[in-house]
Amino acid sequence: MAFKFGKISRKRLETTEPFVQEIMHEVLSISPYDFGIPEFGGRRTIEHQEQLVKDGKSKTMNSKHLKGEAIDICRHMGGGKYSFEREHILPIAHIVKQVAKDKGYKVIWGGDWLNFVDAPHFEFTKKKRKLVDYFNFLKRKYNI
Repeated sequence: MAFKFGKISRKRLETTEPFVQEIMHEVLSISPYDFGIPEFGGRRTIEHQEQLVKDGKSKTMNSKHLKGEAIDICRHMGGGKYSFEREHILPIAHIVKQVAKDKGYKVIWGGDWLNFVDAPHFEFTKKKRKLVDYFNFLKRKYNI
């Protein structure tokens, strides 16, 4: 079953950079697990980030959420329940990592952090392609 973002999650996702949207739409379309974007899960204002730091829900004012290069998710568990727990997001994280890698992005998952586990959190950085990577990409694209 291919899942799609609901109206509210889609609106929150649309605040992020286009490449984040592309990654997350693909992840949801191939994931066997449904998930959404919680409040403040997309791009954040400085004021929202300051409040999250003050409340201990974030550790930095240098968040990629401020640039729209990070996303938080919550897994739909059925019956109107959602989970932010690492064990529920872990199988989705594997898919996010693979899709991001395939699209040429490095992903950092907050569930891998040791000091402040933040399982709903994913942040993305464009990888710099090496010449050999680009050559292999062209070989695959043109079957040479």
